[in-house]
Amino acid sequence: HAMSFVGKKANIPPIGLATVAAMLPDHYNVKLVDMNVDSLVDADIKWADAVFTSSMVVQQNSLEQVITRANRLNTTVVAGGPFPSQYFDLPVMQGIDHFVLGEAESGVLKLFLDDFEQGKAKKTYARVPIRTRKGEQEIDQQYLEELTEHFRQDDYDIRVATARPDLETSPIPRFDLLNTKAYTSMAVQLSRGCPHACDFCDMTALFGHKPRLKSSKQIVAELETILNTGYRGAL
Repeated sequence: HAMSFVGKKANIPPIGLATVAAMLPDHYNVKLVDMNVDSLVDADIKWADAVFTSSMVVQQNSLEQVITRANRLNTTVVAGGPFPSQYFDLPVMQGIDHFVLGEAESGVLKLFLDDFEQGKAKKTYARVPIRTRKGEQEIDQQYLEELTEHFRQDDYDIRVATARPDLETSPIPRFDLLNTKAYTSMAVQLSRGCPHACDFCDMTALFGHKPRLKSSKQIVAELETILNTGYRGAL
């Protein structure tokens, strides 16, 4: 609510969506709509062959609205992110056509895209890392079993991830798709993974306990890319 005081609409941009956008093939026409900044209009949904969504638990109502609208307009819905990854069995998820779960750099996104282009995309693609800490290993094994059981009647490609992806394989986010003037600051992602185990946070389940870092060369390239958008401000 304080954003309007400084003529802005949101704090930071959706780096996750911008990173996934950068992983789509060059011949794709991509539009990024940050619903914290802009309204998603029906014309955007009709224009698209597929609507890719990423959401956290706090965005449940927003996701439900996007799914309902896309279903009404007969546009394919692809879902990923923390909320669908952990609550794939909720009623709100029933209108999703395809789930892509796990870090996109694991290869799971490319596999989905290859199948989607050939018209044979499965319901669910997932890469599930199994942590080694006592207690967490059992949690991850149980999650894998629940995921497989839930989608047992659908075509799926659900596998254990042998390793978490190296962040050097992560591309520069598509900052050019963002309205940089709408944010109080830009952002870069330096690392994934956290050594702590806070009981209110799902980041360790999603990204592990060992921080994986981008190289200094990658970060400098991202900073240059942000600069080249014309943005001048906080980071």
